[in-house]
Amino acid sequence: MTKSLTFFCLFFLFVTRLTAQNINRGEISGILVDEKANKRNNVDLSLLLAKDSSISKIGVTDETGHFQFENVPYGNYYIAVMEGGMRKIVSDVLMISEGNPTHTGMTLKSAVLQRELSGVTVIAQKPLIERKLDRIILNVENSPLAAGNSALEVIGRAPGVSVDNEGLIRLKGKQGVNVLIDGKSTYLAPSDLANMLRATDGSNIQSVEIITNPSAKYDATGSSGIINIKLKKNKSYGVSGSLIVGSGYGNYYKGNTGISFNYRNKKVSFFATYNYLYNKRNRDMNVNRANETAEETTYFLQNSRTIRELSNNNFKTGIDYSISPKSTVGFMFTGYANNTKTKGGATTFMFRDPASRDTLITDLSDGQSRFRNYAFNLNYKTRFDSLGRELTVDLDYSKFNNKDLFHYDNHTEEYVSKRKIDSFFLQNTTPASIEVRSAKADYVHPFINGLRMELGVKAALVRTDNNLVADSLVNNAWTPTNRSNRFVYDENVYAGYLNLNKEFKNTKIQAGLRVEKTHSKGNSITLSKVVSRDYLNLFPTLYIGQKLGKDHELTFSYGRRINRPNYEDLNPFIYFVDRYTLREGNPFLNPQYSDQASLSYVLKDTYSATLAASRTNDVITPVLLTDTINKILYQTNQNLAKELELNLNFGIPVQIAKWWTMSNDITIFYLKYKTPELLGSPLDIGKKGLFVNSANSFVISKRIQAELVADYKSPFVYGTVEFFKPQFYMDMGINYSLLQKRANLKVALSDILNTQEQHLRSVIPAVNYSIKQKNETRVVRVTFTYRFGRKEVKAVKSRNSNVEEETRRAQRSN
Repeated sequence: MTKSLTFFCLFFLFVTRLTAQNINRGEISGILVDEKANKRNNVDLSLLLAKDSSISKIGVTDETGHFQFENVPYGNYYIAVMEGGMRKIVSDVLMISEGNPTHTGMTLKSAVLQRELSGVTVIAQKPLIERKLDRIILNVENSPLAAGNSALEVIGRAPGVSVDNEGLIRLKGKQGVNVLIDGKSTYLAPSDLANMLRATDGSNIQSVEIITNPSAKYDATGSSGIINIKLKKNKSYGVSGSLIVGSGYGNYYKGNTGISFNYRNKKVSFFATYNYLYNKRNRDMNVNRANETAEETTYFLQNSRTIRELSNNNFKTGIDYSISPKSTVGFMFTGYANNTKTKGGATTFMFRDPASRDTLITDLSDGQSRFRNYAFNLNYKTRFDSLGRELTVDLDYSKFNNKDLFHYDNHTEEYVSKRKIDSFFLQNTTPASIEVRSAKADYVHPFINGLRMELGVKAALVRTDNNLVADSLVNNAWTPTNRSNRFVYDENVYAGYLNLNKEFKNTKIQAGLRVEKTHSKGNSITLSKVVSRDYLNLFPTLYIGQKLGKDHELTFSYGRRINRPNYEDLNPFIYFVDRYTLREGNPFLNPQYSDQASLSYVLKDTYSATLAASRTNDVITPVLLTDTINKILYQTNQNLAKELELNLNFGIPVQIAKWWTMSNDITIFYLKYKTPELLGSPLDIGKKGLFVNSANSFVISKRIQAELVADYKSPFVYGTVEFFKPQFYMDMGINYSLLQKRANLKVALSDILNTQEQHLRSVIPAVNYSIKQKNETRVVRVTFTYRFGRKEVKAVKSRNSNVEEETRRAQRSN
């Protein structure tokens, strides 16, 4: 804690020194009105240098239409209004000098660009897929494909993103994705992240951003890139809110409902939301494998179905208070209370002669899981002047309490004679607690010459405590086994970053450096294993954008990133799946480091092509290995020496007709993995791949819009696993507006052809298996949404916590 206090004291001393500088001398203020002399509020303004039209300061009109630019250096200026993506100059030349230091009391006129009907602003709908220079955006705020789906299902529909049957997220075929909520890390392990996203109603999502090479401002974690989920925000003064109710059916019933309430005046903004999601779904799996030794080969043929019943409750409330026109303090409380019931059944044939069946193994399992979380966030933000200098501080605390209770019944018999060979009964209880403490400060300082500086510091302290209690039934009494284990993990990360941005006439440059100091300690108390690590890393980033005429632009980017092992992957627990299948953690995993570079070309701000390359050392990879003596297949994680990737991406939007817009995303890539030794042999494997996503939007009438999304993924290799068959799905949805557009009825059908499934097999010669996985994916959903109160008047700031990255790495599968 002393290190954290020293860290933040030095940061605030530096910021105080910067903010004490007074390099500006004048002031410009006035009122903005429309053509009917009505005062215009919440309009973005820019103060432009008259000599070259570069931006000197930015501002926004308040509730009375008033604006003010303070500490303006001597010079000549224009004032411009920014609306609809266009800049419109609305003033004459304004001269600030020693003899004329102020221009106050002026009235400027600018026509309204949007039609306002009955107090509701009508705004052009954003395209479903939107491409920007550094990211791809999936706009799902009004999409029928998001209604009734979970956030995990919405993410899986984004271009280049795939989600497997365990909820593991990949970007362009690779793991190591950092998922953010409103720009903040989740701090959850992949499986717990999947649990949280399954519990989040997709109807609350505004957009999903895919950023493959983030700036130094973001946490360095996420070697494959960042997926940022932006939640819907209140945009009105007074009282507003919404009600949502939905239902769906695939193989089983689903349902969701939610309510949000917002109140805002000039000083106070209050918000509260509650969402309930019920989902019962199944997963079918077929596993064929061979256990090969010098003496014999034993074959396993397994078929299983797992049914999960999820009942999820999410809640969020907070308040923001404007201390002054430039400063705001806020408090937020979030949490969830989720419960899952699981039932599984599997039959496994074990035999030596492929033409016969020797032994039948029957596995039955049932379990209950409870997931609880509460989190607090305290936020302070202040603007020092209209130049754009601002300071933001976040303090966070989050606590997770999870508990699983699972029973396993295993029976073995001779297949032909039905003679029982043996039976055993196991019980696993796995309580787990996670505490996350985080503090973060960010400062922005634009300089008068157009240079913009961003710097910040962050400290995150995480502690996890997992206790596996494994019992077996002996003489009708539960008896402890030698698989019980308690694992405590502590990780402290201290970070600081500096970003510099400079815009010239045709060139944009951004250079950044992030420093992260990590201390971790994993302690397997039962096994008396302690692994401690201390390391300091530098993560540089560089972006150079060059305009090549009116319609052409080139951008080069470079960045270095890290993926630390997830907490559950370090835990040396041995998890029982069935008699011949186990899962085990690896406390000796090292972080993986990735260097990425890309060159992008954009034509007419619409069409794009990007060539990218990356190299990852010590890549953390899930592997399935075989204990040939005991005939056991076990899953763990290991560091492979290298991962090499080369990919070419095309973004091709097409306006087929006035009512039909298509956005196509095409990625051609090559992934290669090398390691000197794995199960006694070197691994050197690579394979080409192709991902294609086509999103189609149709405007059928003023009230009716429709969407159709098709997604194809060719076979590809990831680590020691080959996805050896193509994957394809097609979704469609329709949205009908009613009650003067305050209500929407949405109908969606996912995986229309019921083709979304995965086929994978080992690329390790010494391990022989193939797996087919199929979730319940074809689901029809109907969702009704009603919005009350005022809409689209003034945007309020988004409130979110600062502990999402630690949360992401803490989570477990359910």
